[in-house]
Amino acid sequence: MTTPLHDPVAKITERVYKELEVLHALDEPKSVTGLQQELDWSAADVQGIVRRLEAIDAVVVIAGRVKRRSTTI
Repeated sequence: MTTPLHDPVAKITERVYKELEVLHALDEPKSVTGLQQELDWSAADVQGIVRRLEAIDAVVVIAGRVKRRSTTI
């Protein structure tokens, strides 16, 4: 018996790479709109990624601006 892993692993890999792209773009605090424009992604995608990064304490949103916390990758 085998378990097809390609699809789940591909989804996780894509998510992690997008999270890393957002972290990389946060060389200084930026608005979600600024991130959306810089990365050329939809608002929903950027908001979802920012929420996930907030949940793991990698970023904080203060006064509408996303700030990267000190993280070890």
